[in-house]
Amino acid sequence: ISSKISHHLSSNGEDLAKLTNSPGAFYWYGVDNEGSPILWHRSDVMNFDGMIAEEEVERSAIIIQAVIDAMPQNIHNFTYVICFDIFDPLKALKNPILAPKFIKMFMKVCPDRLKRGIFLTGTLGHIFYKIAKNVASKSIMDKVTEFRSRRETAEFLAKEVMINKHQIPTFLGGTQAHNDEVTTCFPIMMKKIKTEMWNFEHPAI
Repeated sequence: ISSKISHHLSSNGEDLAKLTNSPGAFYWYGVDNEGSPILWHRSDVMNFDGMIAEEEVERSAIIIQAVIDAMPQNIHNFTYVICFDIFDPLKALKNPILAPKFIKMFMKVCPDRLKRGIFLTGTLGHIFYKIAKNVASKSIMDKVTEFRSRRETAEFLAKEVMINKHQIPTFLGGTQAHNDEVTTCFPIMMKKIKTEMWNFEHPAI
């Protein structure tokens, strides 16, 4: 993966973008109250039509590994926010191998790097939570908390994860808009998240 990360960081991000038909669905944005980067995964912007599971999983692995490799000395893990409460279940179920493949990749790439997982399922997404419980290791699932509403998710993020309530994104009822350029362009995403981790470790006096 390291050689692929270097290639994509030195490019304009177009090659990595070709591996997905859902730009802006899986990205790093912001750090939590301990400086750990936050990984966001959103079904409401996923396009399940024509999705190629192997390419989506490969892209996700590159995005995860790149930030793990870039973590400063005192930051060792990350927070993962999964928003899977809005999607077309009929289209999603046409690609049944995607979720198991993703979970197996996650366990291989970062088995011990998850600090906590926040899994917003609503009613529809509970099926993915059940798949995760059946496929993922107990050590990972013990760190995951399921929520059924966006309000509950936002409240938990503000109380347990975020530094300030203004970091709650608009799609969870907050005020912070996640910049499309950051969420869709890998080099820009990496530059921003590395800067945020560095700034946390080196606060302005």
